[in-house]
Amino acid sequence: MTTADFAKQFLIARLDTNSNEHTLVKHGKEKESKKWAFRAKQMNNLIVKYDENVDGGYLAPFDNYKYNLDYQTELVRELIKNRKLSPFFTPLQDYDENWTDEELLEYLKNNLTIHKRVDLNTLADDIEDPNEHKLHMSSSTKKKIESKLKTLKLKQQAGATQNYEIERHLRDFKEYQVIPEKFPNIFSDDLLLRIYKDCEECPICFLYYPKLLNSTRCCDQPICTECFVQMKRLDPHYPHDEGGTPGPANQEEENDPGKLISEPVKCPFCAVGDFGVLYSPPADFRVGLDSSCKPGEYNFNDPGVIEENEGEDSKDNENVVLTEADLADPFSTKRETLERRNKLKHSRKTSNITQHGSSIERARRGSVPKDGVGVITIDLIRPDWEQKLLSARAKIARRSAAATALHATSLLTEEENANGDTGGRRRHSHRSHARNGHTYEEQQLLEERLIQEAMRLSLLDEEERQMRERMRNSL
Repeated sequence: MTTADFAKQFLIARLDTNSNEHTLVKHGKEKESKKWAFRAKQMNNLIVKYDENVDGGYLAPFDNYKYNLDYQTELVRELIKNRKLSPFFTPLQDYDENWTDEELLEYLKNNLTIHKRVDLNTLADDIEDPNEHKLHMSSSTKKKIESKLKTLKLKQQAGATQNYEIERHLRDFKEYQVIPEKFPNIFSDDLLLRIYKDCEECPICFLYYPKLLNSTRCCDQPICTECFVQMKRLDPHYPHDEGGTPGPANQEEENDPGKLISEPVKCPFCAVGDFGVLYSPPADFRVGLDSSCKPGEYNFNDPGVIEENEGEDSKDNENVVLTEADLADPFSTKRETLERRNKLKHSRKTSNITQHGSSIERARRGSVPKDGVGVITIDLIRPDWEQKLLSARAKIARRSAAATALHATSLLTEEENANGDTGGRRRHSHRSHARNGHTYEEQQLLEERLIQEAMRLSLLDEEERQMRERMRNSL
């Protein structure tokens, strides 16, 4: 068997079996089970619980946006716990810097909740599909509807749990006013004043937040974490043409999967690519998770764990030696401790902290590279963009290979049928092909094309397998 014959048989076999194999893999019981377990965990991570708090914020979003959130929730939660990303603060619809402490506290106690109340009746609207009302549905439509119903069930369960957490917070907040020591995770009045006394508006959602937001790495603009996690790369597409619209310039490019690209997210303020943010945690207090001070215990005179070892800071700093591994690791405990102590020392010398901890405007800084220390990029919290790009390229490659295989095998089969055992038939076949323009050189080109397509599909299969393995190991 020649190489061309093997390539032809390989492509024909793929045409016959690829679709079925892909369906079996995609809808295999084990994979389906893992997929739904991951989705359930993802939705559970989006539930705000008031006892999961960091410096006056939470580990899950307030729900300013209605569409599904598909960022890496586990990673974002860890970044917030480690003070590498601003927590999800409850936003304020209104804010007046002239409010007195009493007026601000009254407004906060009457309006501050951990999450928007979920209307379970509206969740079904997200899965409406006109195909559901057809009398006869295809198997793919039935599977799609079944998947949507499972998603709806998960949403309803998560929504009911979120509403329970809202009620639990309101109930415990009322009891906290009577027995504060019983509920250490309810925010004290001092903590509410500390974080909401000085607010700023997020330029994206136009809601008011404590001045503890992230800042863009490129132009140093504030942005809340809830807006940050909404951003994502566009779906894989062809490069933009001269008119500014994405799309293939010609038919040849349309069939070339290598032309597909996935562009990094650009800054919404200055349009610089590889959008990322930095976060500087408060230097004068530390409460909640990874702290010895609970939110209900916070007061102005004892602002938390940062103040506890004030006299030993300089002595401890002398003993902290950062290795190259510490400098490269964004989660390095030693580096985080040293940075926090240095910030605290600097804040005691230079910051103008008011009675309630409100600080003066921070100094502007220059641009920080995307791989700079402390930079959190969109690609970091959404690492699946590579898999999406590879899958899109593989889809186009398979479609192109299918067309090539059908065309080439048809011509080669015609050639084989025309070539008989007798010389006369071969001479007649040669004259016939010469008349039709199918020369020997063209046949060789077709065979080479078959070999190239077979090799390309084989490489794509291996790349997809390796990508799936990496994604599975990262979860």
